[in-house]
Amino acid sequence: MASTDNIGNAAVAASILVSSCGACHAANKVAPTMPALAPPAESTGIVSHMRAHQRAVDLMYRGLVAPSDELWTQGAEAMKAAPLADKDLPKVSKEVARFEARVHELADRAIKAPDHGAKVAIYGEIIGGCANCHGLYGKVWGPGLPKTE
Repeated sequence: MASTDNIGNAAVAASILVSSCGACHAANKVAPTMPALAPPAESTGIVSHMRAHQRAVDLMYRGLVAPSDELWTQGAEAMKAAPLADKDLPKVSKEVARFEARVHELADRAIKAPDHGAKVAIYGEIIGGCANCHGLYGKVWGPGLPKTE
């Protein structure tokens, strides 16, 4: 059993695990059955923005676990295409705005990922960033422990 106190390390480990599922699926020529994706966000604002991020990450996950280059690219493009609107930026801290900029940089790298190993590394960075950003706000923006000072 492995453990870590570092979110980044846990995210990379999770990404490697997901990739292992995909390698087994590919080796055995089986396509996993996955639950339906949430529909694309249709409104604006921070909540819709986060739902768009979730859907993009779900597509990237499917791209690794299926495995499917098409699903990976759809997810990466969806992540890049979902920037937080300028009118919403004053509502978030500068730290969250930095996480926001970083996730869109990672999405650009994900679109251009040259190989499977790069995809695994990028996915780990993205989900680690999600966990770190959501950790800033505890239960306000999703499950987690209340933020302590």
